[in-house]
Order: sequence, then C-alpha cells, then structure tokens
Amino acid sequence: DRYGGRIVMAVLMAITVPAIWLMSYATEYWHFIVIGLFVGLAGGSFSVGTPYVARWFPKSRQGTAMGVYGAGNSGAAVNKFIAPVLLVAFGWAMVPQVYAVIMLGTLVLGDELGLEGAVAVPGANKNIAASSIAGDWAALWVCSVLLLQNEIPEAVNIAAANLAKAHKAKVLLNAAPARSMPDQLLDLVDVLIINRVEAAMLAGFQITTPADAERAATAFTTEKRDVIVTLGKDGLVLRTRAGYLCRVPARSVEVISSHGAGDCFCGALAAQLARHGNLEAACRYGSKAAAMFVSTPAAGKSDVNDAALGRWL
Repeated sequence: DRYGGRIVMAVLMAITVPAIWLMSYATEYWHFIVIGLFVGLAGGSFSVGTPYVARWFPKSRQGTAMGVYGAGNSGAAVNKFIAPVLLVAFGWAMVPQVYAVIMLGTLVLGDELGLEGAVAVPGANKNIAASSIAGDWAALWVCSVLLLQNEIPEAVNIAAANLAKAHKAKVLLNAAPARSMPDQLLDLVDVLIINRVEAAMLAGFQITTPADAERAATAFTTEKRDVIVTLGKDGLVLRTRAGYLCRVPARSVEVISSHGAGDCFCGALAAQLARHGNLEAACRYGSKAAAMFVSTPAAGKSDVNDAALGRWL
C-alpha cells in the first residue's frame, strides 16, 4: 500500500528470476528447498495484485476485475503442454531457464511499457452522473479553480461548471480530446486551453506557426473567456478577454517522453492560478513545469513539484 502495486510486483518478479534460473543447477535436496523458498514468493503476486487492481474499479465491477487478474492462473495449464516439450527436446534443466528468461522479459517489457505510469480504465468517466456532482463531489466547491477536460461527459462538465460558478470559482477547460463543444458549456468557461490539433479542428484551419495560433486564440476569445493555445516545443499563445496577446516560449530541454505533458501543464497552470490569480504568470509556470516533466526520467516524474521547480534551471 505504501509503495504501490507496480513497484512491489516488479521487485517480486526480480527476486524470483534468479531463483528460477538457479533451479537448473540444483543437484542436492537442500538446493531445491532453498530455491523453492524464493520461487514460492511468486504466489505473493495475488496478495499484491488483487487489491491493487480492485482499487481502479467501482465495487460493482471489482469482482470481475479481480477475476480477470486471477485468470493468470491459466499459465499453469499452459505449462502442462510447454514443459514436456522442452524436457524431451533439451532436458529438464532447460525448463527453468526458459521460464526465467520469460519472467525477465515480462519484467523488462512491463517496466518499459509502464514508464508513463498511465492507467486506462475505458468507460470509467461515463460512470459519473451529472446528478451526483452537487453531493458526491461537494469537496470541489471549496476550491477557487475548477479544471475540466473533454473525457468527462458534457452534462457532467456543465453541472460541475455551474456549481463552480455559483461558488465564485474560475472554470478552466482543457479541450482534450478534441470534439465540438456546446455553447452551454463554453459560456461557463473562464479559460479555454487547446493544443495545436484541437485549435485546428475548432478553427477550421491548420495551426503551423505561432501567428496561426494567435489567430485561432483571437477567434475563440470572448468578453468573458481567455484562451491558451499550446504549441509543444513552440511554446504557447495567450489571448485574454481584455485583448492582451502574448507568446510564452518553451524552455529548451532534452525530451525523454512527452506523454502527460499537457496534463502536467494544465495542472500546474490551475494550481498557480489558484495561488496567485495572474494568468500570464500561471502560463509561464505551467510551461516550466511541463518542460521539467518531459525531461525527467519516469522514476522521477512524481518529484516534479513546486519546490523542485524552484530549484530547476
């Protein structure tokens, strides 16, 4: 619980890999006993995985989720077909060696694919009911800034934005993924955040230069709404409702992975806006946070915070 299922599972697999491999070199009874103690740790994967998996699902679906996870036991059945073939062809010592390599490959591949730390639960957002916003999400209304995005159903965004407005909070909308948005929602938005692709889709023309982004930002700005068009390595453009237009350049960094950069920018922007209220300063802060995020190795991304940003560059 303290370190998370992914880390503990990786450590568990790393411990069992050498034990499985060494099984092929065992010649004495006590060798098998000692090695078996470490191989037996693999059974702990159920203690690690089932509660970790269950947390990502509502109670009504936890049984199914844990059942799917537990279906990994089918590997024992597959073993009945693979092990005899290896044994006959190469001898019994080859069996644990092959399994150790498979385990190691799974560990490495899982770590590589999991570098972004992203977990997708398809359809989860659709389970949020607009009628539940006022009660179940009441804690939101103690905040001065509400950040929304397009993965949430429009009815939920509208309900949340109306309640935020009633509590004098600013409403930010990250228009990702790109889709058409009703005026009923846009009229409640104080700051619209769109990237190059979303701006092109909504504006009807390609956004290839900062000048194009300025043109799009101007088209989307109203007397009650500011607009930010993010351009990745080309920085961003801010157009305020007062007519102020500025470009914020991106910091030059070595990009390790851009996955999650937009979310990082939006979160940092919202936090800074809530603290200080200046939108341009919040844009510059968010841009700096995104630059640090994309240039930080996966293991250190969770350490991208206000204190770290103060020390960075």
